[in-house]
Amino acid sequence: MYCYFKRFLPRLLHAGLAITVAAGLAAAFVYSVRAQAPAPASPSSQSSLRINEVMADNESTLADPDEPGEAPDWIEIYNPTDAPVSLDGLALSDDEENPTKFPITNGLTIPAFGFILFYADEDQRQGPQHTNFRLSANGEDIVLAFIDNQQAPIIDFFDFPALQPDQSYGRRPDGSGPPQVLDFATPGAANGGDPPRILAVSPPPVPAPSFAPVTVTASITDIDAIVAATIVFTTSIGGEQNAAMNHAGGDLYVGQIPGQPDGTLVSYFVRATDEDGENNRLPLPGNEHRYLTGYTPPPLILNEIVYWNLTVPDPDEPAEFPDWIEIYNPTGAAISLNGLSLSDNRDNPLKYQIPNGLSVPANGRIVFLADDDPGQGALHLNFGLQADGEYVGLYGGQGTVVIDSYDLNYRSRTGAAGRIPDGSTAADAWSDTVCPTFNRPNRNCDKAQFLPLVNRQ
Repeated sequence: MYCYFKRFLPRLLHAGLAITVAAGLAAAFVYSVRAQAPAPASPSSQSSLRINEVMADNESTLADPDEPGEAPDWIEIYNPTDAPVSLDGLALSDDEENPTKFPITNGLTIPAFGFILFYADEDQRQGPQHTNFRLSANGEDIVLAFIDNQQAPIIDFFDFPALQPDQSYGRRPDGSGPPQVLDFATPGAANGGDPPRILAVSPPPVPAPSFAPVTVTASITDIDAIVAATIVFTTSIGGEQNAAMNHAGGDLYVGQIPGQPDGTLVSYFVRATDEDGENNRLPLPGNEHRYLTGYTPPPLILNEIVYWNLTVPDPDEPAEFPDWIEIYNPTGAAISLNGLSLSDNRDNPLKYQIPNGLSVPANGRIVFLADDDPGQGALHLNFGLQADGEYVGLYGGQGTVVIDSYDLNYRSRTGAAGRIPDGSTAADAWSDTVCPTFNRPNRNCDKAQFLPLVNRQ
């Protein structure tokens, strides 16, 4: 049964761990390799492996490649040998008394002089590199161990101190140096001294033109000389490609993604390399900028959002009182919702992909129930809303374009927020004193009307 507080309960976290999602700097590519045909495990080579870098309070350094919108803490293991090393028969743990806490799934290897990341998110369902434990930002121990070697089970023991958000602790040089707080986190890459800093990368235009180049700018700094700045882009009709960027003075670099046919999905990031061979990229893996060529978003509007429903029962389950999101069509013709999505997470715009066949009538509305119960029908979302208010976005172009959004960061006096009048795009159109008006024109509550609602909260 849907419960108002179901969506509001905070995720239980290990002591001191704080996880938020934001854009930020990251190091070069994450090299996580699954062997097609793993070589037999060699205890001697496995004994050379080292825990190389740890981040216990990841906020913006690395996005979860398997769960968009999440930023898990991570553990990096380094192979200092000149041959791939299988991880068969090994385990990771945050407890020296239980060194085999997380047995590593067979089939993972680390390339010669390479790295592998494990995501300490206590969510093994996401894949073999997701551990069954979390890390504490207050500091703790990490153990790499043999599962069956009772005589000398410990391969490496890594003790890290309390760390600040997005601060990493690792060996410099890789695998052999004394552990220390690093100037820059480098997940999946060498622990260097001072890679380039990419401060900003321009987002794509809306709408993105068909068959016309898209200009990309980036702000890049480094204490050393920048020897290369590159746009790395991938299209839905081809593989990964590179486009060189030119230095336009100061910290500014400019390049172009070649024009693409109509309907092509393009994703891109910028990579910068300095004269020491150190490199960096922005946006993070999993958060690349994306656009769909030739896509023009429909003129739909988020019209009313109810975060705390106390008055309107669920038309499909009368005993429940779900929150809702109302979309308004200000035009004189019906507008299809095919290809659109709704989300309460900026980093996961495709969270609820609206089923094909729905439309908003001319000068009319459609209401989606935020009850985290999509099994009830196409109008029931797979997420709820926080009673204190939160972000809601309507997306198009395969999640590349924000059609409309609203972010209420406090509890409204009526549990609702809406545009007055309906569909208004004026800067002050949103009101937090609207009466909940399910699929009807919005109106403000007077004091006598909204005070009883507040008292019921």
